[in-house]
This record gives sequence, structure tokens and C-alpha cells, in this order.
Amino acid sequence: WFSWDTLGHALVRWPGTIWIVTILLMMPLAVWGILQSDNVDYDLLRRLPPNSPSLAGTKVLAEHFPAGATGTVTVLLYLPGGDFATVGGKGEDLMDTVTNQLLKNRDRLQLADLRTLTRPLGTSPSANRLLRSIPSADLGQLEEAVVHYYVGSTGDLRNQVTRMEVTVQLNPLSRQGTAWLNHFEKDLKAELPDDLKQARIYYTGPTASMRDLRVVTSHDETRIQILVTGCVLAILILLLRSIVVPLYLIASVLFSYFVTLGAAMLFFAWLDPDNFVGLDWKVPIFLFAILVAVGEDYNIFLLSRIHEEQPKLGTVEGIHVALVKTGRIITSCGLIMAGTFASLLASSMQDLVHLGFALVFGVLLDTFVVRPILVPAFLILVERGRERWSKWTSQAPK
Repeated sequence: WFSWDTLGHALVRWPGTIWIVTILLMMPLAVWGILQSDNVDYDLLRRLPPNSPSLAGTKVLAEHFPAGATGTVTVLLYLPGGDFATVGGKGEDLMDTVTNQLLKNRDRLQLADLRTLTRPLGTSPSANRLLRSIPSADLGQLEEAVVHYYVGSTGDLRNQVTRMEVTVQLNPLSRQGTAWLNHFEKDLKAELPDDLKQARIYYTGPTASMRDLRVVTSHDETRIQILVTGCVLAILILLLRSIVVPLYLIASVLFSYFVTLGAAMLFFAWLDPDNFVGLDWKVPIFLFAILVAVGEDYNIFLLSRIHEEQPKLGTVEGIHVALVKTGRIITSCGLIMAGTFASLLASSMQDLVHLGFALVFGVLLDTFVVRPILVPAFLILVERGRERWSKWTSQAPK
């Protein structure tokens, strides 16, 4: 019941209607893809199979301890010329002030525990009981051990660096965890006493690493998208010696990319609505580069054939015939590529499953919708628009 010739005749007869209906059907997914384009997940543990020992251990730990216990945030304070090593000195008093200020805002900051130079065992009731139970004769040794643990003791920064260990009530690898770190950073700076305002503050740990990774990959993704789009557009303009058609080809591939992103988001949210928090962060980067490359390859193949047929058959009929003659081979290439990417769905790693589904959907979408429908329909509309413009200008009074 279907043939490329039938599709070609339909496009020649109703190009505008088919183009508009196709766009409208795809638009909800594209809009969702745009809105959720930054909704990606950096949690490495979520990528592992459910029976992984580390994942099982993390779940058990979360059942008995605060979620942040799986990745404590370490805060380093470097005060040039300061001295945190002297027991009862100014540096210790300053850290005691910072600790008390943070504990006053414990609930708002979602702190589960805080360990500092003046609270070396944390802030839990058991820690306080343990400190009170230590004999006075042993307090000197304890103070030396605390200074050795919490204050830098080597190099040029000796005694000028101290650290705090912060345990939060959130998953340290989640987006909520990285967002918390941004708020905590602002609150900590606001709570520092005047003598610590000049201190340099550094963060380390899983949450800080995830935050930095998110910033770096976001910048890289933007740079890659600009470079890929710009390079491909320049090549298309040189090959086709036109501006309108290359711009549309780029727009069609970008549209296909966001449709694919939206479809993948909805699909995995439907599969696991309780645990899905976003696609793996690598998916948008690889998906964009591959879909643009594959989509424009197929478009160039189709347009090359159109340019061969149009001098013999005319502008519109040349598009029709080129679609018929390239339909089978381009579809075969698309199916082979989609089948290859489908092998990723067999992976036990969730990030590869996300990428495999997105690539399969995107390649099939380009193979069966974008290249055989959206591109020829637009070209037919452009050619007929040119014909009408030429006819109007030739009949216009001079």
C-alpha cells in the first residue's frame, strides 16, 4: 500500500498541508525537548545495574545514615598570614564562630552534621557525650590530634589552612546536591566574621566535582553545538550555493534533535516514573553531533540527486523522481545505522541504554520523516514560490 512514488505524488499535490501537519505532530515533543534540554543527570551510581555491590551498599547506607554520608563536602579555608594551629588562639575562635553560625541555620542549610576544628567529632549528641567522657589528662593529646587532622601542617601554607567536613541531608551526586552547594557557598561567605572575609574558600568531594563537571560540560556542549552547526552550514552553503535551503536543512536537523530529546525524556520517565531524574549528561552531546552528521549526509545525497534530475524533468518533478530513486537506499542506510545503535540497548549500563534509544529514535525519525517528508515538501514549496514570483514579476507593468 506504500511506495515512494505514492509519497512523492502526495507531496507534489499537498506539500503545504503535509508539511504543516507533520510539524504540528512533532511540535509537542520538540517543545518538551527544549524545555528539558538541561534536565540531565550526573549521578554515576544511577548508571550502574541494580544488583551492583556499590549501589546496594549505598542504599543500605542511606537507610541508616543521612544521604550526604555517601559523599561529604570538604571545605578548605585559607587565610594568608593566619594561624589555626594554636589551641585557644584567634584562628580557633574564628572557626568556633563560623561553626556556631552554621549550626544556627542548620535546618535551612539542610545540614546533617558538621565537623570542624572546634567540633572535631561532629555535632551529634553521641559526639558530645564522647567528648565529655574523655579524661582531662588525655585532652592534650586529643587537641594535638585535632590540629594535625584539621589544620595544614606542611609547606608554605603551614597553619594557614583549615578544613570543615559537611554532611548534608541530600544525595551528594544529585542535581539537588549541586544546587545546595551553590546556596551553601553564598551562605558561608555571608556568615564569615570580618577577620575571615579575606579567606579563600575551596570545595572538594563528590558534590563539588559534580558541580564542576556540570559547568564544564554545559560550556562544552554549547561550544560543540555552535561549532558543529556553523561548520555544517558553511559546507552546505558552499556545496549548494544557496542560503535559504542550507538554513532550512540545519533547522530541520535541529528540530529533529529536540524532538528526539523530548521523546527520550518521556519514554524513560514512562518506564520508571519514580526513579527517572533525567537523561545521562553525555546523551545530548553525542546525540547532537551524530544526528547532525547523519541527517545532513542523507540530505546531501537527496539534494545531489535532485540537482541531477531537475534539468531533465523540471524543478518539482525532479524532486519527486529524486525522492523515489533515493528512497530505498537512504532508508536501508538508516535502518542499518539504527540497528547498529540498537545494540546499545542490550547494555546493563543505564547511560548506554539512554544513548542507544535516543540514537535509534533520532536516526529513524530522520530516515522516515525529516528526509522524505519535511525536506522535499519544503523544496517543493520553495520552487513553486519561485515560479509564482517569476510569473508575477513578468506580468507586472513596467
